[in-house]
Amino acid sequence: MPREIVMPQLSETMTEGDLVAWLVPEGAKLRAGEPIAEIETDKSSVELEAPEDGTLERIVVRAGAQAVAVGQVLAILRGVEERDAAPAITTTAEIAAVARLEQTPALREAPRRAVAPRGASPLARRMAAHSGLDIEAIPGSGADGRIVRSDVERALGRLAKPRVAGEPERAAPDSESYRVERLSRARRTIGERLGAAKRDIPHFYLHVECEIGASASLREQLNLRSQTRHYSLTDFVVRATALALREVPALNASFVDGELRLHAEVDVAIAVASDAGLITPIVRSAARKSLAEISDEARELVARAREGRLAPHEYQGGTFSVSNLGMFGVDGLYAIVNPPQLAILGVGRVHPRPIARDGAVVVEPVTQLTLSAD
Repeated sequence: MPREIVMPQLSETMTEGDLVAWLVPEGAKLRAGEPIAEIETDKSSVELEAPEDGTLERIVVRAGAQAVAVGQVLAILRGVEERDAAPAITTTAEIAAVARLEQTPALREAPRRAVAPRGASPLARRMAAHSGLDIEAIPGSGADGRIVRSDVERALGRLAKPRVAGEPERAAPDSESYRVERLSRARRTIGERLGAAKRDIPHFYLHVECEIGASASLREQLNLRSQTRHYSLTDFVVRATALALREVPALNASFVDGELRLHAEVDVAIAVASDAGLITPIVRSAARKSLAEISDEARELVARAREGRLAPHEYQGGTFSVSNLGMFGVDGLYAIVNPPQLAILGVGRVHPRPIARDGAVVVEPVTQLTLSAD
């Protein structure tokens, strides 16, 4: 019997997903594990793989379909043995279909023959190949110069061009004064959850200004000594937060179904802005890890979060969150609690400030920390 390819359940809370694109056409010969479609969940984009060798006999759900229920049939796959034993094609429609496929062998084989260049996300590579662009010639704006979707869109001229200085601003016709951009499933879900959190959780805020001269000095020394690792302020904040939560376990907890769950491990989630929206990769057992281990793990997680390549277990289940906007020049922020967690720490920019110490005035780097709690 032909095998049904269905919308997978990629996390415990997933009930539906969007079918963004098919990576292979009907009639394509597939190998087990070969990416065949791109699916967007409420957190990231993932590639659906062929479960076995065979032929993609029929696509049931077309690309662009939204809110496809988990378990719904997406396509029909005929196995190798079934394909070889299939009856001869006799109808005019079947003959025409086969003729069309035989005229496009390059299209069927392209997914297997393509060599993925380094430094580009899978989605960016596919967009560039589809548009006939040389991806290696596109400047990358991602982590370490990695090429992401927005870079390809920019190369295609899809993004709005800035007005040249001194050029008179022209009023556009009403029909062209704006463009509609479909919200991704991730952005829709983020909006719903943050709205519910702000509405249902009685937030209160604790604000403190911290002198971080010693930490800044240590960070500078470590970065000078290291040839492969670059420590960020977020690394220090995550490490300090993890140690503090170990000392105050009542805050390392979740509120679920009317009960308070105190967690044995400190799993710190880091808020990251990506093209798909806000996502929170998690440094697991952070209180047990050194500063160097946290730095390495956080850098890898953040890079993959911005490219939409996190697995569900890497962004679900944190016990506390940290959001740092200091790199954007923000003095401080009052972040929204991410349920079912109890609190989130907002981190502002580092800037010099006069401090009174021992009867004298000294200038020290300071940062503002704001705890939003339930």
